[in-house]
Amino acid sequence: MSMNEFRRLAAKMDQHMQQLAAEGVNGAPAIIHRMMGYVPDLHQIWVGTTDPQLMALSHEFPGFYRCLDPTAEGPMVQERER
Repeated sequence: MSMNEFRRLAAKMDQHMQQLAAEGVNGAPAIIHRMMGYVPDLHQIWVGTTDPQLMALSHEFPGFYRCLDPTAEGPMVQERER
């Protein structure tokens, strides 16, 4: 899968996270529940990108980053490195 395809997937997640924020949906349980349909896309990005690519997507699409870490307690991106 190309970086452009990863961007497309991340953009979809970013847009949905923005929509949830506009609807007042917050808190990890509510976000996770509403974003479960994106798990296959998230998995494709997670296993198909390098750490620098994942970080670039996270910076380019803040909602995508929030999808990675809905608790905001610590970035899941760092967990990948362990």
